Amino acid sequence: MDLLEKTQRRILFVIRKVLGIRPRNSDEELRRLSWLRNLPSAKPGKVKWHERQLFYADAEALYSQLNEVFVQKQYDFASVHKSPNLIDCGAHVGLVSLRWRQLFPDASIIAIEADPAIGDLLRKNLESANVKVIQKAAWTDKQGVFFRSSGSDNGNVDLSARTGTKIPSFDLADIINETVEFLKMDVEGCEYILLRNLADKGKLNKVLRLVVEFHHWDSDENPLPGALSLLAENGFDCRILSSVLFKKQNTPPFSENGWAHSHVVVAAKRKTIKEINTIS
Repeated sequence: MDLLEKTQRRILFVIRKVLGIRPRNSDEELRRLSWLRNLPSAKPGKVKWHERQLFYADAEALYSQLNEVFVQKQYDFASVHKSPNLIDCGAHVGLVSLRWRQLFPDASIIAIEADPAIGDLLRKNLESANVKVIQKAAWTDKQGVFFRSSGSDNGNVDLSARTGTKIPSFDLADIINETVEFLKMDVEGCEYILLRNLADKGKLNKVLRLVVEFHHWDSDENPLPGALSLLAENGFDCRILSSVLFKKQNTPPFSENGWAHSHVVVAAKRKTIKEINTIS
């Protein structure tokens, strides 16, 4: 999009706003909410999105997720089934679950959120969406985990079990007993652990599609190579959707901070799936 086109779209947006004309699509609706990016971090609030009231924990995180889910449509797919089984693991405030409900009114959707405070916002956002909410940490057992809350979308399980608050957990494999058409996973550093557990218990072969955010923190071993190998071994084709280095966006890759503290978003689907191009 060139500068002239951007300017024209901005002028039309301002005119529509002054005249009180409702946004025509999610792209226009998101531009209406651009002020969210300027609010303090980790400060809860609420906002209208397409006539629905959304509760959020962090305004900038909400803006980013609205863009990913409703504008970029990162979690959209077409299904031949009227009521697919879908799992939103690391649901945060529930945007992916809401989008899936739009696409599939009869789908069976499970939304999982470990952060107790954010889980309450998730329930509010999904209370009329007929989505099953699990306010526990998705894990490999039911023994509980130590969780570090950030007030935003990056709270995480402390794998060293030295900090944080102990919260309930459950074995993610226990809820995958039928074919899952889409498993979204955003669990801030536990992705490989959960995928390995599903594979070991024979449940990964029940999943048809995944979008996983792989997080690599400073002291952690990079989980991406092992996870990609695991997915390939289990019959998945993988595609990297995006890669972000949190510390410094312009850090050279072969430098002290070139590898750690990043996340890579990977989409994976079974090689046997032939996608149908009916997404609008």
